[in-house]
Amino acid sequence: MPIRYFFLNFLASSAHLLRYSDMSILQCKRLHFLSLIFSILLFSGFFGTVSAQVDFREESIYFLLTARFYDGDPSNNVPNEWSSYHPDPNINPDITDPNDVTYRGDFKGIIDQLDYIQDLGFTAIWITPIVQNRSPLDYHGYHAWDFTKVDPRLESDGVTFQTLIDSVHARGMKIILDIVTNHSGRFGIKGQAELKYNSDPNQPWGQDANGDTLTSNPNWEYDGITPNPDDGKIWSRANVAELPAPYNENLAAYNWPNSITYVETSDPDWFHHSGNGFAQGFDDVENLQNRALHEDTPDLNTGSQAVRDYLINAYGQFIEMGVDGFRWDTIKHMSREDVLYLLDEFKKINPDLFIFGEVAQKRHELLSVEETNPHWYTWRGTPNQSEPSGLAIIDFFAMSTFHLFEKGEAMSGVQAAARYDHLYSDPSTNVTFLDNHDFGPNNDWNRRFGNSPENLTAAMNFMFTWRGIPSFYYGTEIQFMRGAYADIQYGGHQQSLDITGRAYYGDNVETAHEHRVYQHIKKLNAMRRAIPALQKGNWRWDGNGGGNGVGYVREYQESYAVVGLAKDGSVNFNFSGLQNGTYRDAVTGHEVEVTNGSLNFTVAPSSAGIYVLDGPGLIGDLGAGFFQTDANGSQGSGGNGGGSGGNQSSASLSFDPASPVPGESVTVIYDGFLNDESSVNMYWGYDSWNGITTTAMSKNGEFWTVTVTVPSQATSELNIVFNNGNQLWDNNNENDYQVSLSNSSGGGGNQSQDGSFTWTPENPRISDPITITLQSTENAVLHWGVNNWQRPSESNWPGNSNPDANSDAVRTNFVVQGESSVIQFSGFNESDGVQEINFVIHYPDRDFWDNNNSNDYRITLSTATSVDEFDNFDSKPAVTRLLPNYPNPFNPTTTIPYELGAQSQVKITVTDLLGREVTTLVNGRQSAGSYQVQWNALNQSTGIYFIRLETGDLLQVQKITLIK
Repeated sequence: MPIRYFFLNFLASSAHLLRYSDMSILQCKRLHFLSLIFSILLFSGFFGTVSAQVDFREESIYFLLTARFYDGDPSNNVPNEWSSYHPDPNINPDITDPNDVTYRGDFKGIIDQLDYIQDLGFTAIWITPIVQNRSPLDYHGYHAWDFTKVDPRLESDGVTFQTLIDSVHARGMKIILDIVTNHSGRFGIKGQAELKYNSDPNQPWGQDANGDTLTSNPNWEYDGITPNPDDGKIWSRANVAELPAPYNENLAAYNWPNSITYVETSDPDWFHHSGNGFAQGFDDVENLQNRALHEDTPDLNTGSQAVRDYLINAYGQFIEMGVDGFRWDTIKHMSREDVLYLLDEFKKINPDLFIFGEVAQKRHELLSVEETNPHWYTWRGTPNQSEPSGLAIIDFFAMSTFHLFEKGEAMSGVQAAARYDHLYSDPSTNVTFLDNHDFGPNNDWNRRFGNSPENLTAAMNFMFTWRGIPSFYYGTEIQFMRGAYADIQYGGHQQSLDITGRAYYGDNVETAHEHRVYQHIKKLNAMRRAIPALQKGNWRWDGNGGGNGVGYVREYQESYAVVGLAKDGSVNFNFSGLQNGTYRDAVTGHEVEVTNGSLNFTVAPSSAGIYVLDGPGLIGDLGAGFFQTDANGSQGSGGNGGGSGGNQSSASLSFDPASPVPGESVTVIYDGFLNDESSVNMYWGYDSWNGITTTAMSKNGEFWTVTVTVPSQATSELNIVFNNGNQLWDNNNENDYQVSLSNSSGGGGNQSQDGSFTWTPENPRISDPITITLQSTENAVLHWGVNNWQRPSESNWPGNSNPDANSDAVRTNFVVQGESSVIQFSGFNESDGVQEINFVIHYPDRDFWDNNNSNDYRITLSTATSVDEFDNFDSKPAVTRLLPNYPNPFNPTTTIPYELGAQSQVKITVTDLLGREVTTLVNGRQSAGSYQVQWNALNQSTGIYFIRLETGDLLQVQKITLIK
């Protein structure tokens, strides 16, 4: 161990022992004297410079869920009430894996795998909150009950949070703690402001083991581990604060988070009392900052001194224990005044504490209310006209450009990541990410990255060499749970976490190093760590890489680097205006002498050229991952990583029909090495992995089959790989399988919908009543199903419904009301597992089918099972508008964002200077919300074009420029 770390650990351990041990006063004095002597020597320079670096831009961060990463101590494995295996067959009966309890990982597990994290090259770890939680689904740590205490479900004998901190520091690494100050969990704050509920004796959780009414048990206290002997439940409702009269007169009421609990009977010194306590939208400050962002997260009154003092005391102890940074959850839901107060108090304890906040933006552009935008929190007053706040932020706008890697778009589009850099106080401290436990780069922002390893590594090449601090989500190094939902989506609390992006990871660490992506990330980290310009240098775009590439020059003090990155093909870069001298490529070791300020080199797909002035040359293994092996762009077999994912021989596939057309059904028959697995999924998309979907297959004899409908918007191909529902993939040695589409027109219904119906609410939750209104009194029938045309429970059928004789669909007649016709759904129970309503409309009197060109209509139902699922996160825009495309000028692909203030019939077209229509990008009905569409102008000529957005009587036009 280097002497500086021995020394720092000695001082930390001394302080820890003085604070927590039972030593005698004499022993404490002796230890204090030794610490004092060492401190004098330390700061007098006896041991040389030993202070740890505090510029977090030098770090790269590995982010993990503490309870889901690695199980170092099985004795502390315990279930939650929801989404967790439990031996009681009446609790979560659909979860049958006895190992799949929510609390599996722990501090000991992280310590056991520090070698693994460090081998990958990461220098800091960010862990989810560790304070004591209390909620039916609190394994992730965002439902605090006692902010002053570490949750015992994460600790082991002799292994505390302090042990973890010391172990991380002993390796020269840093630890970032996730903290929450915006809200508590549903039960309030232990001993300070406990929220009140009734215990319904008619419900299982309101009864003891004998079926009698559950009463308080003074001999039991909730700790997440010890069951209450009266009812045998770890999460027993015994001893919960009880509602006063008159709310306790009906014990069946007020059992779930409600306005009575959150507002009427809570302490206003601790919780905000705004409206009914629950956010009604996310576009205004009142809803964002003074109301609960979720049903399970009552909003703390962070302007109250009582709350402020409590939080400073609680989190101050962790700063004193030695954490190096805070990731600050949901600060967008607090006023900047409150954030700055707490920030300054934390910094008083440790001025070098690195703090970055989550100002989540589930969109691609700025919000109209400036106080809700990320850059707002990086200043103390007006942006660019006041002092910086000292707070860094998580870079959602950079992440929004990473969607292009999911969609297989041109690399050059990633330049839009810098479009708001001028608004931040210091964008070089922004923490960048591709996906995490809440968000992912798909259209709905809710899945782990699901595209190819080539596209993944291309994204990482940018994230690790461009400005900012890269944050890497656990398991991405092997594409763990590739394309899975980040969190539980549908089916409510019975779903297992093992089908989500939060699945337990520990089973994979022994073999992860064999994965090609693992080796790629390891080399990336090594290069970033060795080249200061990649960590914190100034930068400028350069290199003229075209659509498949992006280039930039970075400079920090004496470190000077030229970076060229390629994606879908080899790219020739041409840099100019450089400093003259000898450049060496960190990727291949190639050496070039620059005499006229120009540097030219070739980069292979998913590789990089990183030419450093007077640099060390080759860093890391030659040809590791997807990096090239020479200056000509040759690629090896992945270096030490070998293959990745499915590396067995290709499967035998057949398709019926062999070349389907858009809108047509196609049956896929799989015959490969996954045949003997208990389940097989087809993971597929179209036209270079757009519209990614996972579809379960059925066993048919020795083979697996599935029938799907080719999306009507598909134009050239289907892209397919297969998996066993876990981590075994058949992806044709990373080339993926493809099915060519026919150019002939599809069959089925070919009428276009006429925009004559709407539904309310526009973005319904599972339990919301839904009304479909048809602007006609003509005889009409709704043919509908749920979850891709499955037949719903009859209890969900509206009146005037009958089963369809030829399918699983339900037939429901519209009822005339005045000048329109309606159908009303009463709402679904979460236990029904309804994800969406699929429907078409039939007008029997004229035998007319309105089925949206065979693509069918769909109403998506949202649900939320934890604080991390932000329903309608940034809500619907106030107006309909066409936003500026990026990049512009472009070649050959540009992204066109737009917003809809209400459900509308939308048409977006591209026209040339003469007004001739070049292509139609969107033509159909869409709900209110924020969208984007891409145009690939590969086959068009250089020139001026116009984007036209039409919604009813509204027309907006925008000029764009294509330069080839």
